[in-house]
Amino acid sequence: GAEDFILGKEKDQAIAVGETITIVTTNNIDLVWQNAQSISVEITEPIKKQKFKGMKSFMSYHITPHTTNLTVERRYKQFDWFHDRLGEKFPCLIIPPLPEKAVVGKFQEEFIEQRRDKLENWLNRIGRHPIIAHSTVTRHFLTVKCEAPLPDTLASESYVGSFSTFSKKMESNLDRLVKYLTSTITSRDKMLTYSASL
Repeated sequence: GAEDFILGKEKDQAIAVGETITIVTTNNIDLVWQNAQSISVEITEPIKKQKFKGMKSFMSYHITPHTTNLTVERRYKQFDWFHDRLGEKFPCLIIPPLPEKAVVGKFQEEFIEQRRDKLENWLNRIGRHPIIAHSTVTRHFLTVKCEAPLPDTLASESYVGSFSTFSKKMESNLDRLVKYLTSTITSRDKMLTYSASL
């Protein structure tokens, strides 16, 4: 593990050249990262979306990193996923906390703009870190276009798979319920029309 690596016991493991960062001294005092390229990000167009036939609403944010200029869409829940993955991948680094989650008023314009700004600042802070900014999990979060970033553990994949199955069944049952109610209301209306014509 990390302790063996720090103590030099794991000399056999090769580290790819692109994954190394050199630390140099300036003025024989200060330490700086050599050639550390930061990533800046812009978050725009917060959009209120719905799922489960409108039963659940959430905000979605468009994220555009300057390195690709390709926009991906993310929810707060996905930022939370990203934060957790960073904590798992870099247990020795201090990962800045996410802006707090709101329970009330999360669809008010003022709150939405404040959260967008805080999330943008948080991502730009992550993008300035010479190691975290260029990690695979950061690259994944900033570039992969999908409903949700894919979990990187089997347990999480199993959970997501079972939740996905549950979601599909829920939507299917809601569709059936809506059709049944529509049919019942139509039948009732026909009976009322028929009775009124007698």
